[in-house]
Amino acid sequence: MSRLYGISCNEEQWCVKGNRDDGYKLVNRTTLDSYSIPVDVIGIEQILDDTFLVHQWRTMRDEWQICRVKLSDGKTILEYHHEFQHFNFLTKDIIIFDKDKSLGGILYSISQNCEMDTMNHMLHEDSRIYDASCLFQRYITFLYDTEDSEYPSLLLVDYKPICAYHSNEYLQVFFDPNSLQPLSPVYSTLRNQYLTLTESYTLKEIMKEENHYLSIIDDFLYNLYQKDNRKSAEELFSMLETKED
Repeated sequence: MSRLYGISCNEEQWCVKGNRDDGYKLVNRTTLDSYSIPVDVIGIEQILDDTFLVHQWRTMRDEWQICRVKLSDGKTILEYHHEFQHFNFLTKDIIIFDKDKSLGGILYSISQNCEMDTMNHMLHEDSRIYDASCLFQRYITFLYDTEDSEYPSLLLVDYKPICAYHSNEYLQVFFDPNSLQPLSPVYSTLRNQYLTLTESYTLKEIMKEENHYLSIIDDFLYNLYQKDNRKSAEELFSMLETKED
């Protein structure tokens, strides 16, 4: 079973009672302090002696959330929460939320208890600008060594440039899931070529070229199929032959 789809804790430290319908109660075996976890909990995972990740469905909306809670001195302290539609474990430490959603792909580090927006800033020269400014779509596929592998060994990212609105062209890139660095070469469906990454020829530079070439193609296709080539009434009238009386 995948992580956060069941109950996982140190049973010598904690006693877990209850179920999804009625809610769960975690009892510290040493202090005998009891902590209630609300209903619709899908999974609980202990990550520190007194800290847990809780995966639950939000009943007020058609979405889920993962919370990080610290159970100490009889108090439940919320240290982090994120609402989402889909999530995956990228590594043992990193969760990725809504990987295919526009401005999704938010990363959460369990060990550092912080979010990272790395996957959304791979393609623009200005690191403050989101990749969505130069993308029409993005899809992330996880590749695993075996069917039983818990974490992916590679990420395949299909980038559809923003200027590919009238075409079906992609830039396909493998990423290392641990370093989140692109792996060379990358493949351009537009050029039908594998392109080698270097220090000067980066993923950002390649995407810039892709959008440039596609904008030229888009202008050509627009003029060929979409441009209104009709003459005005005045132009047509001026070409009429003058009839003699």
